[in-house]
Order: sequence, then C-alpha cells, then structure tokens
Amino acid sequence: MATAKKSEELTQEDAVAQVRDLQRTVMKLRGEMEQAHAKVEEAVRNAERESDKETSQLKATIASLRDALEQANMDKDLSLKAADVAYAKEIEQLKVIAATLREQLELAQFDKDNALRAQQVEAQAEIAQLREMIIVMRNGMERH
Repeated sequence: MATAKKSEELTQEDAVAQVRDLQRTVMKLRGEMEQAHAKVEEAVRNAERESDKETSQLKATIASLRDALEQANMDKDLSLKAADVAYAKEIEQLKVIAATLREQLELAQFDKDNALRAQQVEAQAEIAQLREMIIVMRNGMERH
C-alpha cells in the first residue's frame, strides 16, 4: 500500500507538475500571443499612419496640381484675350490704313484726271492757236 500510495502520490505530483507546466506554457503562449497581437496592432496603426500620411500628401499634390491647372487656364484665357485685343487693334489700324490709302489713291486719280484734262485743254488751246496762225499765214500768203 505504501508503494501504491507512493505511486499515486508521484502520479498525482506528476499530474500537478504537468498541470503547472501546462499552466505556465499556457501563460507563456498567452503572453506571446498578446505580444504578437500588440505587434500586429502596432503594425496596423503604423500602416494606417503611413497610409493617412500618403493620402494627405496625395491630396495636397492633387490640390496643388488643380491650382496649377486653374492658374494655367486663367493665364491662357488672359493671353487669348490679350491676343484678341491686339489683333482687334491691328485690324482697326489696317482698316484705317486701307481707308487712308484708298482716299490717297482716289485723290491721286482725281489729280491725274485733272492734270490730264488741263493738258488736253492746253493742247486744244495750242492746236486752236496753231490753226489760227495757219489761217493767218494762208491769208497772208494769198495776199502776196
């Protein structure tokens, strides 16, 4: 009996020792699992922070690009308006020049026509004078 009791005690002691070992193992595994869980949560928080940071940077980049595009469009619109105004002024100047040249051409044509008429009148007067001289000369020759 003493040996059976001793064997039971050893077995009980072994069982208690095994239970304690298992409890320690469970506690150790729980601790490791909690540490692993904490690391995972930390990694997730880090990833979220990085993602948020990158998202913020991308939003800032998008806003900056949008602003640059809007500024470029405004600059383009201003340039087009300035070009339109410049071209409109140039067109007006060319119209004035064309009208002035047309007027000068008409005046030159008028002056040319007047000079031609004056030359014709002068030539006709000279022709008439020469005819009169011829008549006077013929009459003078006939008398002699």
